[in-house]
Amino acid sequence: MSIHVLHVVWSFGIGGMENGIVNVMNASPASFSFSVIALSTLGESVKRVHRDDIFFTALNKNAGNDLSIIWKLKKIIQERKPDIVYTHGWGTFFEGVMAARLAGTKTIIHGEHEDLETRIFTRRRRIAAYQLFDFFVHKYTAVSPVVRDNLHGTANIESSKIHTIINGVDTRKFKPNPENRKKVRGALGIKEDTFVIVAVGRLVEVKNYAMLIEAAGKVKNRDNIKILLVGDGPLRSELESKITTSDLRSSVEILGQRDDIPQLLAASDLFVSTSTSEGMSNTIMEAMATGLPVIATDVGGTSVLIQHKKNGVLVASNDAAALAEELSNIMKNSDYAKLLGRTSRLECEKNMSLQKMADNYAALFQGCAGSEFTESTCENSDFYQSVS
Repeated sequence: MSIHVLHVVWSFGIGGMENGIVNVMNASPASFSFSVIALSTLGESVKRVHRDDIFFTALNKNAGNDLSIIWKLKKIIQERKPDIVYTHGWGTFFEGVMAARLAGTKTIIHGEHEDLETRIFTRRRRIAAYQLFDFFVHKYTAVSPVVRDNLHGTANIESSKIHTIINGVDTRKFKPNPENRKKVRGALGIKEDTFVIVAVGRLVEVKNYAMLIEAAGKVKNRDNIKILLVGDGPLRSELESKITTSDLRSSVEILGQRDDIPQLLAASDLFVSTSTSEGMSNTIMEAMATGLPVIATDVGGTSVLIQHKKNGVLVASNDAAALAEELSNIMKNSDYAKLLGRTSRLECEKNMSLQKMADNYAALFQGCAGSEFTESTCENSDFYQSVS
């Protein structure tokens, strides 16, 4: 049975949502075909798609209301004739759902990828929009139990319509690699005995890298540490200024956007996530698969991935003092750090493979297209029991 899924995204650049869509398309069998429509612009994620049968286009929408986008999108949907239109995130909800409805699409799915309680549903008009257009949406997907609970509890979406499918990680691509460790450190001029802390993500407010810089300044005996910020974004100049005016200027380096993330992770000793909001962080999962210990703020779906003091460490959001203390603990206890990293790697291999994620989405798509489907198909019950 051939199934055509048309994804509607705001853009298709670098990000966790885009990464998940790319992984699903790459790992899906040939019986599934895909289209990707960006309301604004396409981006770097197009290059990561390994299939040559996927249709891409962008509508070049600017921020703000533009009702003409609905009619442009409707026309493309009618031309592509998908079995399923799959909208992603608040930025596509209204236009995507309306266009799919007007085009006569049989099945509409909407996916949420972020911690909605703090990022989206604080605005009453958005809650009202989800409730108003819920009638037209057949299924919702959530990348973590937290996002699922936000959809159900805050937006009053029926729990039976929501399917939780956690992201997957390529454990063959992201893995411990001593050869890459040595090569990358050499290229960056980092000595083997230097303790390398890495953070990966866009330089935007929600990633809260200022917290990491503040915490690093509180760590004692920090002469032998190197902090790598991997990513780019609107806060780069502000962060560079903060680093330059601190006594960390020789210890913190912003590398910008890179395409060698697996190698950079393999060259590091610790991964840190200081986000104020997360759905289900792909970068945390990639660090786990690489066998790195992880210290992360306890927000969104992060506690699904990181079990405190078992495969990583959780700290409160914006608590730089607590982060500094945990950084010191990891740095001075290498056996403890290695144990956390090994446990994370095993967790990824067991519960977070790309194929498992692709199989879960395939089951959802097949169910929506008429095949038998149950909620258990989309959730690894053993995994959720282990972290509840």
